[in-house]
Amino acid sequence: MNEAHEELARNIVKKMADKFMTIEDNVYHADRLFMASGVVTHALAKYESGEMPQAQLHQYLLALDKYLNKQLDIFWEDGILKVMQEKNVRTDEIRKAAMTSLQDAFKIMTQRTPGNPDNERGE
Repeated sequence: MNEAHEELARNIVKKMADKFMTIEDNVYHADRLFMASGVVTHALAKYESGEMPQAQLHQYLLALDKYLNKQLDIFWEDGILKVMQEKNVRTDEIRKAAMTSLQDAFKIMTQRTPGNPDNERGE
């Protein structure tokens, strides 16, 4: 990687560290920063070599922002950066509510007995 891209990588990682690293009692906490630093270095090297177009570099940086904000997970597999599905809290809430509703309906259905005056069908 050329000197300009190395400097850019250092600046990007420093900005990420300023935002996402904490220090408590001389202990540095940077849960996701190590991975992010490796991705920045890898992506800039690929961009410099011409193996990665600018649009893809931009996508990497957007994914890193979401990764650092714990909205998605990334990992390396056979030298390829993989992105796990975005975490969608709203979808999870809807799914949970639907499951609860189904469980409640099942409970009501299994509690019905013929001849019971509380039975909604009047059986």
